[in-house]
Amino acid sequence: MFHCRRLLSQVHISPLAHRRSLLHRSSLNEPFTPAVVPHSNRRYVLSRRTYSRDATPKNTSLAGAIFRAQPVVYPASIPQSNRTMEESTSTLKARAYQDLRARDRGKLADLPAATYRHVLNHAFASGSDDLVNSVVLDIVEVYRGKESKQFKLLMSVMSRDITVLNTETIALVLRRLQNLPGGLDYLSTASIEQLARVVITQFLQDPNSKSVDIIYPLLHPLLVARLERHKAPGGADSITFFPPRIIHAAFGIIHILLTEAHHEQALDIFHILVNSGQIPPEAIQGVDSTSNDFKEIVCSALIKASLHWNWRKLAVIFVTDLIESYQPPHRTIIDLNIDVIYALLDTPTVTDIHACGHLIRRVHHHSPVHNSIIQQFYTAAAQLQQGAEAETMYAFSRSSVILAKHIYPSPNGSALPFLMDHLISRGRKKYLSRQLATEVVNDNLSVPLHSRARFIAQIAAQGYGSLSRQLWERYSIGKDGHIVLGDSALMIRMVSLFSYLTRQSGNSHRARYLAVQEPTFTPEISPTSRTDVATFRDRVMSDYRKHHEPLAEAPHQALTSLARACFIVGKFTEGVDVFKHLLNRKELPDIYDVNVALSAMAKLQPELASSMIARMADRGLEPDAVTYGTVMHCALVNKNMPLVNDMLERIYSIGTARLTLKSVTGMIRAIMAGEDGMPDKSKSSQGTKLSVVLKLVESLADTSPVLSPQTGKFLVFAALRAEEPVMAYKFWRLMLQHVAQWGDKEQRFLRRLIARMLRRHRRVLGTEQVTDMVLQLRQ
Repeated sequence: MFHCRRLLSQVHISPLAHRRSLLHRSSLNEPFTPAVVPHSNRRYVLSRRTYSRDATPKNTSLAGAIFRAQPVVYPASIPQSNRTMEESTSTLKARAYQDLRARDRGKLADLPAATYRHVLNHAFASGSDDLVNSVVLDIVEVYRGKESKQFKLLMSVMSRDITVLNTETIALVLRRLQNLPGGLDYLSTASIEQLARVVITQFLQDPNSKSVDIIYPLLHPLLVARLERHKAPGGADSITFFPPRIIHAAFGIIHILLTEAHHEQALDIFHILVNSGQIPPEAIQGVDSTSNDFKEIVCSALIKASLHWNWRKLAVIFVTDLIESYQPPHRTIIDLNIDVIYALLDTPTVTDIHACGHLIRRVHHHSPVHNSIIQQFYTAAAQLQQGAEAETMYAFSRSSVILAKHIYPSPNGSALPFLMDHLISRGRKKYLSRQLATEVVNDNLSVPLHSRARFIAQIAAQGYGSLSRQLWERYSIGKDGHIVLGDSALMIRMVSLFSYLTRQSGNSHRARYLAVQEPTFTPEISPTSRTDVATFRDRVMSDYRKHHEPLAEAPHQALTSLARACFIVGKFTEGVDVFKHLLNRKELPDIYDVNVALSAMAKLQPELASSMIARMADRGLEPDAVTYGTVMHCALVNKNMPLVNDMLERIYSIGTARLTLKSVTGMIRAIMAGEDGMPDKSKSSQGTKLSVVLKLVESLADTSPVLSPQTGKFLVFAALRAEEPVMAYKFWRLMLQHVAQWGDKEQRFLRRLIARMLRRHRRVLGTEQVTDMVLQLRQ
């Protein structure tokens, strides 16, 4: 109570003209690191520690990042040719110094000051913290030369990066300087600022740190005396004024002193900052004068002052400390949280977005923030490509606990498709994409014009049939309907999804699965409903065709996409007719379109697909291995072995130069697939397919780049499932024996499985053959 009265009654607030408002100083940059202190001796190169300490800081918290001192840069001016020899000499002298210290530390007292300086320079330059601390301790405790030279040595230490020194070592240096002529008054402002940041950083890294008790009592009078020299100007000069770095450090020191309940010392610094104008008058005038809590009054003023100087991260630290210290927090504290959130969203940085999300979620439990803040947050996250932060906020707002008391809005504008794209492509909680899509449909949220087609296509790609259909029907009408009707990617997605739903609707097992995945899907779908789904699919294709008519003049991509859609739904004649438009214009479809067309055609007529391959090759479009593998798979399903052999001959004719790892892998998996496109687990058909693949692999065995170990393991397991141990052994020998590590656990397990099955089939295969294969497997 005494501190509060003293604070509010005795502090003089001088008016400062033309002062900017608290929340509008975004053009100024916030300094978080101390000024670089150049070394007086310019012969020494940049310390490696300059990079290593900054690259891997000990404290990665927000507060630690704010107050972490920046390593000092020591400029180098000597030529590179002379530097190597000097560095070697420095290393030898440092080793000699350490050897002498290890034998008899007392003998170091006779060394000249120049030797201490030389070893000290080497220790800082090489980044040896232990050596730095040892030399500094020796200068304080052992050196017996002139006091003036000792004073210069210690002042040189204080002008460097003292973050490498132990707390006790720093305290010893300060006490020794205090007892030398000149004392601590000769320390530069940069050194005092660095001392303050050392105290703050060590405290934030470890609240039990001794720095506050050991270093700060020596630092306090120096800091107070130095702060009194810095006064904010008045009048027109105040517009362009920005506080020196030591003021920023002083704010941090007050935070530590308040946390440790050192109110007298905190008030000393606070009083100076107010009277010097570093804490603007409006920051004090806005403080609740009815409060009797010293910490709340000081923190409130510091928050407003931090926002005034655009020190946003400092404001976040203070306001977080307040809301954690007072449960439940006062309305004043909640309002300060809102002020800081608004400031963070004014031209935010990535760090601001992280801090803003943290404050919103923290303050919500005491008072929900305004809906406009949430939407502004989503917009800022989208602009800065912070999808993870947007997802975290959306998941938080849609949790059952939050929804029970308050409903926050969905993102709007460009933030809406941005969040959907993140949830689908990189999100950790995929189910949120359905929830967001449902909100777009049910709440009639507006999707930006340029994002509509991609937005609906993404929903369709996730299998959300009813949601994608409703959005397609909503946005396919009106003056902007052409953006949806004529989009090739969207049309293919919709046709693929609704063709799949039509095929699966008669399967009771799949229908029950779809009912779980798609809430509006009817499990026992009626013929009328099935017809409706097919009708909608055909409508999508028809509207797309009409949009691009006349087809003879349609773009290349529009024609290839329409042809693919025709093949997907089984309209082969129409698909071929669309391709004719391309051929008449001397344009060829790409190989992907050809593969899609052949895949659809080969399911019904493998021979027709084979003849189409020949015709396309005559026109200059040579299919790849995946094309042949697709037709080969369909031929195997129809037990057309002559066509299988024909496809193998065509693959051999391609030549290994045109085969790639991806194409061969795709071809093998296409051959091994079942009728539904998934891996075939039927033993009756697997044997035939494996023999075809084995013949193919044997022909490519000398072309290692197109045979991967992963495909080899896939084929070995497939052969084992089909009870074909000899083929499993052959696949292992051709694809794994010389590329896999023998000691690998997975490989040992695989060889053990093959050997075990070979032994089970010993009677059928013959003892001698099995023994030879088992020996090769080393089992």
